[in-house]
Amino acid sequence: MGASDKLKDYLRAREVYKDHIYNDNPQHPENGTRTIGYGHTGNVDAIASRYPQGLPREVAQSILDADMAPAEQIVRKHLKVPVTQGQFDALVDYAFNAGPGAFLSSPMLSHLNGGDAASAAKDFGTARITQKGVLVRGLQNRRADETGMFQTGDAVNKYGPR
Repeated sequence: MGASDKLKDYLRAREVYKDHIYNDNPQHPENGTRTIGYGHTGNVDAIASRYPQGLPREVAQSILDADMAPAEQIVRKHLKVPVTQGQFDALVDYAFNAGPGAFLSSPMLSHLNGGDAASAAKDFGTARITQKGVLVRGLQNRRADETGMFQTGDAVNKYGPR
């Protein structure tokens, strides 16, 4: 199983394409991370210098696909039970957004692998919603979207407020 086109469309809408470096936490810039393209945080200065007129959308999409690959792999490797496409997509989105360490130590993974999908769904609501100790509305919305994906195959906020 791999990430669906629906998840990829969601990520492109959620992450929002920006062709220049930006801060991913405009509400609290001091807590944010330098970002480019569709939420890419690695080598942003090198990427920006390679594209002084702005990062082309096609290149940003390729970077996003490459960024998602490790999240897909980690979910595949550590998932021990069959899941729906929506559940897989929600787990990949969480691993992609929160990071592999957060995913591997998440109660949702333990609950799901233990056969308790209902608890796993609830776990998204209590998962990481802060950045450097500050509550981030966009992360609250992201976890709600992941809960929706997990339960119904569709994001709750439909790319709503970040």
